[in-house]
Amino acid sequence: MKEIGLKIIGKISVVLLILGFLFFSFLLFEGYLIRKDIKLNGKVTVGKCISHRKYKGAKIDYLIYNVDGIRYKGEGGSSIGSSESVGRFYKIRYSEKFKGSIEADFDQEVTDTTEILKAGFTKSDMYAFGNDSIAAREASLKQEIFGILNIKE
Repeated sequence: MKEIGLKIIGKISVVLLILGFLFFSFLLFEGYLIRKDIKLNGKVTVGKCISHRKYKGAKIDYLIYNVDGIRYKGEGGSSIGSSESVGRFYKIRYSEKFKGSIEADFDQEVTDTTEILKAGFTKSDMYAFGNDSIAAREASLKQEIFGILNIKE
């Protein structure tokens, strides 16, 4: 009886190990697809750095940007500086297919007011220092689903 139980536990362990490996492989592949899409099909716009955080030795910057009147928040990678980038505007490339996936170019700071306003930001956005809340013009679930499925309302 014990032998049957051990065989079942062994088989379950092997199946769980294989599933874990497949899940990890899927995450790596998905990240690769997103980065490739941004490089090949990415659109360029202006994003505002709203937050700079350190997590286990890594520096991560979060940016907000506008597409078709909808404000998105994405992780823009790591800047060379520290919290000095918060509140500043930079050129970013974003994926239309994978919403919220961006690559920020922290070497290209945008200081031209008209370019910032054309990107969908308001004058209050320009002078507000690091607003981490995007609830004011955040997309509804319906808008997000329609955007992902590429359906016009």
